[in-house]
Formats: sequence, C-alpha cells, structure tokens
Amino acid sequence: MTRSTHEWSSYQREIFRDISKGEGHTLVIARAGSAKTSSLVEGSRYIPKGKSSLFCAFNKSIQLELKDKLGSYVECFTLHSLGYKGIKQRFGNVQLDYDKSWKIISSFIDDREKDLIFNIDKAVDLCKATLTDTPIKIEELIEKYDIDIGETSMSEFISYVSKTLRMCKEDTKTIDFNDMIWFPFVYRINVGSYDFVFVDEAHDLCKSQIELALSACKSNGRVIAVIDPKQAIYSWRGADAEVLTNLKSRLLPKELHLPICYRCPKKVVYLAQKIVPDIQSYVNSIDGEIIDLHISELQKYAKPGSYVISRLNAPLIRNCLQFLKVNIPSNILGRDIGQNLSNIIKRSKKKNVKSFLTWLDKWEQDEIAIFTAKYPKANTDVISDKADCLRMLSEDANTINDLNGNIDNLFKDNVEKNIVLHSSIHRIKGKECHDVFVLTDTLRFSSEEELNLQYVAFTRAKSRLFLVYKEKPFSQDYYNCYS
Repeated sequence: MTRSTHEWSSYQREIFRDISKGEGHTLVIARAGSAKTSSLVEGSRYIPKGKSSLFCAFNKSIQLELKDKLGSYVECFTLHSLGYKGIKQRFGNVQLDYDKSWKIISSFIDDREKDLIFNIDKAVDLCKATLTDTPIKIEELIEKYDIDIGETSMSEFISYVSKTLRMCKEDTKTIDFNDMIWFPFVYRINVGSYDFVFVDEAHDLCKSQIELALSACKSNGRVIAVIDPKQAIYSWRGADAEVLTNLKSRLLPKELHLPICYRCPKKVVYLAQKIVPDIQSYVNSIDGEIIDLHISELQKYAKPGSYVISRLNAPLIRNCLQFLKVNIPSNILGRDIGQNLSNIIKRSKKKNVKSFLTWLDKWEQDEIAIFTAKYPKANTDVISDKADCLRMLSEDANTINDLNGNIDNLFKDNVEKNIVLHSSIHRIKGKECHDVFVLTDTLRFSSEEELNLQYVAFTRAKSRLFLVYKEKPFSQDYYNCYS
C-alpha cells in the first residue's frame, strides 16, 4: 500500500520518533492488516545518520520486495541468508545441500525405510529450530509434534536423531537450510554487529531464529521487533510460543502499537475485536459484509479467486472434491500435507483400499491411545484429521494407486486467481483476498492459540467474510459468547 507522509497515523509517527530519537529496545505490537511493513520501511528513513542497520525479513519474497524499498544504508536479509553469510565467513566456501540430513540418515538407515528416514529428518529439523539436543528434550519434542516413530522404540528413534545431529554438526563443509540458523548458535558465529536490528514477524520465529537476530545487535545497539502475539499459530512447527514473554525478559523493551487495520472492512474488524479488543478500523474502510452461509450454498458463492479455509484438513478435502466434481477449478494449499498422507499409506503396506481402510481404523485407535496415555488432556484432532482425510480420499478409489492419485491431484500448485483455494488457517496466514469462506464447524475455543487461529482466519477478508455452517448460523452465538 502506497501512502503519503501526511496520512501516517499518530501510532506510526510515534514509531518514527522512537527510531529517530529513542533509546533502548522496542517492541511494536502490530495487529493484522496494520501496514506494519510499510511503517517499518518509512521508519528506516529515520535511522540516525552513521548508524548501521539490519532488517530481518521473514522470507525470501519479502526480502526481495523490501530491497527495492529500503535505503541503501539498510542491509536486508532473511535470517537464513544472514546465518549463511556468517557460516561462509567462518568455514569458507561451504556447499549447500538441502538433502544433507536425509543423506546422513540414509548412511545408517536402509534407504528402503523412507518413512522412518522422513520422520527422523523431521525431528532433526525441529531440534535445530528449537535448539533441542538432550535425549529427554528430544523425546518431549517427538511427543509434542506428533512425530511418527513407526515400529522403532522411542530410545532407538532418539538415538538416530542424536546421531544425525552430531554428524550434521561435524560436517562443516556442507550445510542444509536448517543449518543456516543452527550453526551460528552451535559454533557461536558472528553474523554482524549492527546499531539497529529490525525483526519482522517475530511471533512466527523459532528459538534459533530469535537467537540469531539478537546476536546481530551491538551490545549498545537497538532491537526493533514487530510482533502480533495474537497471530502466534505456529508452535506446532517450532515457533517460540512464548516469544513475547521471552523478548520482554531478554530486552526489557518499551512497547509501541499499530492497532489500525487497513485491510479489513469495518464489520470484520468488529468481529475480530471479540478476540483482540484493541484492533481498530481504518476510518475510510468500507463497511463490508459478514454473511452466515449454509454449507449447501458454498459452491454457489465461492468463485475462483476466493479462499475456503478451515482449522482442519479433512473438511477441505471433502469440499474441494465436491467443487471439482461440478467443474469448479479448485485446489488445496500445502503439498507436504499430501506427502504426509502418502507416507501413512506406505506405512500400511496394504495392497488394496479395503484392507487399507481396516488398517487405518486400527492405526487411528492405536495412535490416539499412545498419545493420550502420555498426555491425557491433549487434543488428538491432528490424528483423527489425518485418518478422516484418507477415508474421504478413498471413497472413489478402486486401488491404492487411485488413492495416491487423488492426493496428487488435490495438492497441485496452481494460480490463485483461477481457482477456489482451499487452505488450513495455518497456511493461509499472510495472504488476503476479497471473499473468504471460513468453515466455522472446525473452529475451537479450547486455548489461546485456537482463538488466535480464528483471528487470523477472519482477518484475511478484504470485502466479505462468509461464516459457513452446517446446523445453525455461527455469528449470533459467536457475538453472544463474548458479550
């Protein structure tokens, strides 16, 4: 969004003053759609002359976008590229191999055991992200992130993870994507020393990324971190769920705010206020619409270019299949979801769909029993969701090949404007479109992160938000539960 100087809000001008004349570290609490990136770009113009500065972008696309907007006096890196730069300075011309961990694991696990290798690799990635290395902590991580250990014992699986971590550390001539943020911590690598370090999307960062960003700041420098703790929904993939608390205790920062939402219409912001009371509407925003829609009318209203989003994956598969059957171009965001489902099929070793479904029922029961035995109060939705996905994908499959083909067809990459994009809330974060359809029956109220998911879902809409229900309209009860 291009905005002239006189349009900056009082909240944004306060951030500019802090960058120009403030002292100490600063946390900027920036709500959904609050033009935080634009505010930081403008704020970079207020960096005092002669001061070195680093902007940590959340991903490569944002980095490329920012490089064209930031002044030449601001260095802009993703945290991975920042770590990579420091690693090369320490170890020389290292080779980048995205399959490094996989190859290491394959050196002591039979390559035919691809499911086991895949899950060890997943655990290793999470260990690097969360800076986990002791057996007790690795076991906690395996349980927390629902990593399938297959037919191996827990102690054996942990030994494989520990061995892989050790071999990854010893090989300093080759690095993978996760080593870029892990090596600087393991080897205490200097990635630079800046007067100002800007950290965007801090709520999405894992522990190793936070440590890397903070290490780049001079002892008397300033960290300007932008965060919306109400958009913290990635604890399942290693993001630091306590990042706000941890940054406060580490930095002792002042807090500034960006509460005005420029993306969403006023009615959507009013709904979001039930979860995040301090988010505000932009005075010139349209009113927009919030529409309770029965699931039977979803195909009538959801057109290419719109989003259908859900907390769970199984309902997305059900609806996407129905769209495709009536020739409405549709797809599901997230190819690794399909890979995970394919791995379960492989693990079953079944040759036909009927025997696979019988095996799947037992697999679901066993997985839930194992999980609840260790964590009696834990939510087992993620296990049942995988099973339900596979049941639905099996409905019109005559063979296992048909089943795998159904998975491949649903998770193709495609051009968003030409399809109805079905997505989990987790994967749609950071995106926006005019018409958003939320499958409200999938929402939960059981924890703070579940409410964060609702907030993220609602605030994707730029014009109309459809609250899709099966039995009774969603919005009235929703408003009442917060009144």
